[in-house]
Amino acid sequence: MRWKQREPKIPFEAYDNTYGKLAKINGIEDIDQFLNPLTNVICNSYLLKNIDALATRIILAIRSRETITISGDPD
Repeated sequence: MRWKQREPKIPFEAYDNTYGKLAKINGIEDIDQFLNPLTNVICNSYLLKNIDALATRIILAIRSRETITISGDPD
C-alpha cells in the first residue's frame, strides 16, 4: 500500500501541533471554534426527521439500562 500525504488546505505554522495540522489539512482555521461552536452556529436538531421518536427511544434505553450504540454517516 502506498501512502499519499494530503496537502493542507491551510498552510501549517511552525507552532502547530498534531491537532492543528489535522484541522488545517481539512480546512479548519480555528480548531477551538470548530470543537466548541457558538449556539447560533449549531443547527436545530429537532429539524431532523423522527428526532422525537429517537429521543424517546434513547431515554427508554437509558432507563432500562440497555446498551446503546451510536453510529453515523458524515455525509
